[in-house]
Amino acid sequence: MKKEFTANTVEEAKKLAAAEFGVDISKLIVTVVEEEKKGFLGIGRSDAKIVAEYEPSKAEIAADYIKEMNWISLKMRTAQLLISRATPQALLSAEEARLWTLSSTLLP
Repeated sequence: MKKEFTANTVEEAKKLAAAEFGVDISKLIVTVVEEEKKGFLGIGRSDAKIVAEYEPSKAEIAADYIKEMNWISLKMRTAQLLISRATPQALLSAEEARLWTLSSTLLP
């Protein structure tokens, strides 16, 4: 992931980038495009610009995937419980619950 950030100072831009990516500043690869300029009496002042890049490790990608699968599993179990309460004899198969979960995320 790579994105440009602008702020009053380079440090503020780094903090914005870290917040956007949800990581510590030390995990970012930062390129300073333009340092901030103070100007004279505000004339000629400009913000700092950086390009921040973050590549998650394989472990972080795997952890995110596991969290997502756990969330989907929870949604499927909840859907089955709600449907079984509505009509006790109508328990969904795993595939039916998966399709219901997917369709509910696509509909507004």
